[in-house]
Order: sequence, then C-alpha cells, then structure tokens
Amino acid sequence: MFQLLTLGGFRTRIDERLVCPTIGKASQKLLVYLLLHNGQVVSKAKIVDLFFSTADFEKAALALNTAIWRLKKWNNTHLRHFDSKIISMRGEVAVEVGDTSFFDHDEFQRLSACDADGEISPSQSARLLEAKKLYRGNFLEGEKDLWVLGERDRLRRRYLYVMELLMEHFLRQGRYEAALDLGRSILQADPLREKVHRNMMLLYALDGQRAAALSQFDECRDTMAKWGLAPMREIFELIEEVRKGAVGGPGQHA
Repeated sequence: MFQLLTLGGFRTRIDERLVCPTIGKASQKLLVYLLLHNGQVVSKAKIVDLFFSTADFEKAALALNTAIWRLKKWNNTHLRHFDSKIISMRGEVAVEVGDTSFFDHDEFQRLSACDADGEISPSQSARLLEAKKLYRGNFLEGEKDLWVLGERDRLRRRYLYVMELLMEHFLRQGRYEAALDLGRSILQADPLREKVHRNMMLLYALDGQRAAALSQFDECRDTMAKWGLAPMREIFELIEEVRKGAVGGPGQHA
C-alpha cells in the first residue's frame, strides 16, 4: 500500500516502509494538492498562481513543468503497482489513485465525521479516537502557501471541535481519565481553550484530585496572562467551589 501522510508534515510510506521522495518541495506539495482533487482535472494556470505567484509567468510555468516531470518520474518508478497515475495535458494536470493508496487527510475527514446535535454512539466514539491518533500535527507543517494555511486551519478547527465533543461525551459518561487525556491533547494544540481548561478542572475535582484541579487553574490563568487576558468568570466560580470542597469527592489524589 502507498500511504501519503500530511498531518504533522509530509511523509510517504510504501508497504509500511518510510520513503523520502527526492523530488523537491514543489513536487511534494503538487502531489498533495492534486490528491485533494483526486480524479479531477486542475488548470495549470491555477496551480501556477497558487504555487509560483511571486515569479514571472514563464519562469513559473517552467517550474511547474519541472515539478510535474519529477512527480511523474517518481510515480512511474515507485508507485506503478498502486494504480497511481499522473496525467498531464497541455493546460491541465490530474492525479488518479486507486484503492491501494491511503491519504491521511481524507481518512481523518472520514473518521472525524460527527453529528453535533446527537449523542455520540460507541462506534462514533471509536472512530473519533482513531481520528485523534491520525492527527499527528498540523497539515503540511512548516509550509506557508496560502492554500496550505487555509486547509491547515480548517483541519485544525475540525480536530479541536470533535475532540471537545468527545471530551464532553466522556465527562457525561463518567470516563474521567479518558476525558482528561483528550483535554491534554486539545490544550497541546490550543492552550487558550478556556472551556477545556474549565472541564479539566471539573474532571479533576469530580475524580477527587483537588490539587490537580487547582494546578489546572494556575496553568489556565498563567497561559491567559501571557496574552494579556484573564480567565472567564465561570472558571473563577468553579475554582472557588473546588476550594470550598463543594465539587467532587473527598479524595485528594496526586
């Protein structure tokens, strides 16, 4: 199987072996962009505008043709057994991949599909946890093209949104440690997520970990202060309840 991995940076695997294609950044990004439009014909003029907007048109067109040539050569050498095709016509280009290929971008979107208005089912919960494992970091980490930044932001917001839904689902179920694990992952991606900080304080308190709840409040306050902000009122109200012992059990686990 051919695997194209983009969450956390560009990587490729062939039959579980990590392969570093020596085709250049432009060809790598071109492969990803074409796979976002798998089976669709894309105008070369549009790609030139997206990839090489700072160069004059002749140099940009030459750079694109070079990127396509390198990609086709690599595809014919390494991917000929995986029903992968790079189709280049006079003014258009396309990529077609078969069922023997895996694109983490598309798989993440499939796994993270969730109905926000309904209760999360056990099968949905399992899929969302698989999506969490798959999301190893930002889409094409380190790249700064506008189309990359837009897609990166969209996927990141989707990840944070569905992980918050799953965290709250686990909280309602009393699965405190599972919810806390999700909270830690969310805050690693976005430390300013106040609602997550508050839910983690609540989870620690409900689990009898009062000291951890107080520590989470300190982390929230200090993080917000770095941006010249203060935690929302509900966080102060909750931490006062925790200090009074009005939330959670009597345990004081470390």
